[in-house]
Amino acid sequence: MRYAVDKVAGTGNQGAFLTERGASFGYHNLVVDMRALPIMRQFAPVIFDVTHSVNSLVVLAEVLVGNGNLDLILLVQLPP
Repeated sequence: MRYAVDKVAGTGNQGAFLTERGASFGYHNLVVDMRALPIMRQFAPVIFDVTHSVNSLVVLAEVLVGNGNLDLILLVQLPP
């Protein structure tokens, strides 16, 4: 990721963000390695796309609200 951030910064853009969305292992089996987040944060701010990981905004909201850990859920869908 460092090289991607360096490439963006080389264009004069110092506002790059990194996004973690997970990796697919077979059909309907998305895995996220949470150990990657602090490593990525060394190079740029990180956005973790948790809705992509659980594939259900409703399940995500129930878990976060139920545990009292809700900070922000933002779902943006732009028209095509």
